[in-house]
Amino acid sequence: MTRTSLSLLVLFALCGCQKSSSSSTPTAASAWPMDSSSAAAAKPLPNACDVFDVTIAKKYLGPTAAQSRSAQPNPHESQCQYRGPNGVITVMAGEWSFIHSKNMGGKAVSGIGDEAYDGMSGFEARKGTLGVSIDAILSSGVFTGKAADAEEAKASTVEHKIATDLLAKL
Repeated sequence: MTRTSLSLLVLFALCGCQKSSSSSTPTAASAWPMDSSSAAAAKPLPNACDVFDVTIAKKYLGPTAAQSRSAQPNPHESQCQYRGPNGVITVMAGEWSFIHSKNMGGKAVSGIGDEAYDGMSGFEARKGTLGVSIDAILSSGVFTGKAADAEEAKASTVEHKIATDLLAKL
């Protein structure tokens, strides 16, 4: 269904021009904004800190990994961050249409979820209408040349492994 068709359907429902099989009345919060991502809103969105939990964090960051952020920046996705001796990992979980931006580019990766991309801003993977974005920072400092390539490859490998763990929980 196109965005225009869906918007017209919502407009008719809100105007009372269409009978509803439900006795509940749509609210502004449940009907707006209405776009193709609203189908995902019909089922509960995952909380990033339920998907990226302390067990997974310790697997990649070390035994003393601790949660440093849990946030809901908007109604479509949530954020969780852990820090440990091996770095910092930030995960966003929610509607794929908010997690993934085609404008950000990234290289398509096969074999992880229904769709996945590896880019400069981390790794994104989709399972159904939901997705995760993972950004792993495993070293600090300024890296150039082969050292920068090696650090990026290390982070990318960890992000791919984390994505597999997280998608299993969506």
